[in-house]
Amino acid sequence: MKKTIIFWSFLAVILPLSTYAVSDKALESGGSAWGNVKYEGENINEEGEIESKFEVKSKSENGLNEIEIETEDIDDGDNKGRGEEHRSEVANFVQTLLLVADRNGGLGEEIRKIAREQASSSEDVAEAVERVEERSRFRIFLIGTDYKNLGEIRSELVKTESRVEKLKREMEKLIPFEQDQIKTEITKIESEKEELLKFIEDNESQFSLFGWLVKLF
Repeated sequence: MKKTIIFWSFLAVILPLSTYAVSDKALESGGSAWGNVKYEGENINEEGEIESKFEVKSKSENGLNEIEIETEDIDDGDNKGRGEEHRSEVANFVQTLLLVADRNGGLGEEIRKIAREQASSSEDVAEAVERVEERSRFRIFLIGTDYKNLGEIRSELVKTESRVEKLKREMEKLIPFEQDQIKTEITKIESEKEELLKFIEDNESQFSLFGWLVKLF
């Protein structure tokens, strides 16, 4: 879906916009040094897939620029988001912990508590991830990514790390077979944590017009 917005700006403010292009397609200039300038480009992810396209047009009059920015998101047809993947990973982790806890009676009470806390945390994380993913490319381009929910994810990851440390201590009270089961799940949950940290970093590094202007001034 295409979206368009128009800005009015002094010449010096908008000139470096060309640096936004991840993949520049064209640069056309007619008339004056700045009048009737058009930039076209694409945002490309790490897999080399085009996520969105953008076009910046400008015309100058009486020392001011009229800037028109049009973006178009590319639908890749994949409906499974990062939030749902997180739910799935944590569900397996929690299930294993509860099975081990049930086999150990009172000894497993702390493990059961960790499992319940992680299940609750995973839902908070998944919802925050989904809110980040739902923000349109157009809005990201204008004002930036969803820093509030990215902060929520980061906060929950710190709590997850604390639970994992508790789990490692509790694990020492179990028989070797059960220790191996939990070690496997800890490895998976730590891998999931790294994936989410990458998700945060990727979103925080996205270009926004507002962020660019803040840095400029």
